[in-house]
Amino acid sequence: MITPALARDLGCEPWGNVTAFRMTGERLDLPRCDDVTFKMGNHAYSAPTTIVYELGKLDADTARLDGSIGLDLFAGRIITIRFASRQIVIETPGSLAARMKSGLEVPVRLVRGAEGAALDVNIGVNTPRGRAWMELDSANAGPTIFVSPQIAPHLGLRADIRTAQPVSATITRDVVFTGQARVFPNMIMDGNIGMQLMGRRELTVDLGSGRAWIGKAQ
Repeated sequence: MITPALARDLGCEPWGNVTAFRMTGERLDLPRCDDVTFKMGNHAYSAPTTIVYELGKLDADTARLDGSIGLDLFAGRIITIRFASRQIVIETPGSLAARMKSGLEVPVRLVRGAEGAALDVNIGVNTPRGRAWMELDSANAGPTIFVSPQIAPHLGLRADIRTAQPVSATITRDVVFTGQARVFPNMIMDGNIGMQLMGRRELTVDLGSGRAWIGKAQ
């Protein structure tokens, strides 16, 4: 995602339309720029489709940003996100082997939204009725995870309460989130979990095969 001002600086005249949805079902229809290339660290990247949007419309904190990088930029690669130190590591086959050895594998799904242009990772959370899938969202840095009204009762939550409730969410036998949750009306996904789970952990994800491992922050 880039701002209209950055699109102008890049010589792109936004065109067409990409339809996307926020987690509450709000529909966004946005123009796009194609094949936006840039360098980050020692690597060169090309984004096949980049939506153009004024980030200040999201909230005041994003008004100063020229753009936002999503996982789609790393499609097909293996990366580790170090949330505590705000780093992204591009893994090699050798370094991945070390991550797999030291980390705990967790169930994930790769989700291609926005007509296939976006790439999100959903993590599986066990319930008595089956596995729920919650979007991993590093922008969710508040005190609570979000849960849909349909999933809430299966995690021991009251669906009619909007304030924070205690919750325990089991991802695997060795990866359990214990904290606070809010039931969020009109969600079009099972839930949304972010820094409450990942803030003191590292996530290694193979964005080609759809496998992921959680490790301790270094």
